Amino acid sequence: MPGITPPTPYNWNVGDVASSSLLNAQLYNGLTFLLNPPYFFGYQLSATAQAIASSGGTFVTVVLDAELVDTEGGHSTTTNNSRYTCQIAGRYQVDGAVTFAATSTTGFRAAKFLLNGGSTVVGSETMLAASSFDTTARASTDVYLNVGDYIELQCLQNSAANPLNLTSNAALDYATHMRVRWIAAT
Repeated sequence: MPGITPPTPYNWNVGDVASSSLLNAQLYNGLTFLLNPPYFFGYQLSATAQAIASSGGTFVTVVLDAELVDTEGGHSTTTNNSRYTCQIAGRYQVDGAVTFAATSTTGFRAAKFLLNGGSTVVGSETMLAASSFDTTARASTDVYLNVGDYIELQCLQNSAANPLNLTSNAALDYATHMRVRWIAAT
């Protein structure tokens, strides 16, 4: 339900009357928001695998050209499609996974988040390449976002294969993705 923000809790005083407008503002809107908080799940389509060059430490921003859900309209699949832009301020749980195709068994793969195009957010992971299987590096953190802040998933690989493609399957059993979920107002 886009547009409903968490209400400021009412400070009840002796003699206050629980009117329908006050209860609707405090209980109905609050419960409606908590039952459907801001949520985004975007992923990379398997048909448009992104090629990630082997680098000496330079992270690449992941393209998310499809989405399962975006309750607040914070993501576009065409313009700045690597970003989720916060529409309602609060603390968010952010999770991401970057799945690299099993074309090289050397080196490592890494994932991290970037806030507003500049600050690395704590919660990254580095994985050694798997032998003969796709390798997934994950990142997960809680971060406070103001309205207009945006977060992006980035990845890095240093294999002998150059470039190395990100991969997903059509059933989304595994997919390069980012999930953003509101968890608290502060």
